[in-house]
Amino acid sequence: MVFLVFLSLIFLIVIVLLIDSIIRKNKVIEKQQNNIIEKEKQKNFLKNEIKRLKKQTQILEEKEFNYLIQNPLSINNESKSYNGLYKGKKALIGNYDSFSSKQTRNMLMLFGISVDIVTTGIDIFERIKNGYQYDIIFTNNIYQIGYTGPELLHKLRALENFNTPVVIHTISRNARTHFIDDIGFDEYLEKPIKYSDLEKVLNKFLN
Repeated sequence: MVFLVFLSLIFLIVIVLLIDSIIRKNKVIEKQQNNIIEKEKQKNFLKNEIKRLKKQTQILEEKEFNYLIQNPLSINNESKSYNGLYKGKKALIGNYDSFSSKQTRNMLMLFGISVDIVTTGIDIFERIKNGYQYDIIFTNNIYQIGYTGPELLHKLRALENFNTPVVIHTISRNARTHFIDDIGFDEYLEKPIKYSDLEKVLNKFLN
């Protein structure tokens, strides 16, 4: 009789431990599921936020294009009108100098080109690596942080199926042979960029 009571107690303890283990595992599973659900919510929120920001950027860009269509732009004391020759094309500018990049962007927009601006070579590389598509890329020779222009070029060329023209825009004077023949850039522009020089580059690659 005592032995049966002892066995019953042991059995009861085992059952309690098993139930406790099951409850603990269920709590862990529930927590993991809640984490997954929360991450999915965050992921969907970020997707929607990116869509919203893209749409907002598109609207602002359309307003800028409309302004340029109606108002000629003064470049180096010359009036330049919107021509829209390359409407639908996209350019990426890498330049930490906001004044310089804005000037280049304004000139590109006169040709109808949509423009994104980043401040480092790392940003350029990450965009291209993650599937952003551009018809032409303009990069500094030197950045405040990250890759130099030549380092960026070599990393881009190592990406599978990369064939976008990469133009170096730099304050280095009379260095065309060095940057094109020695390093391998597709084109070379001296800063401050002249409208006529930019026009030649665009005609070369976007026609």
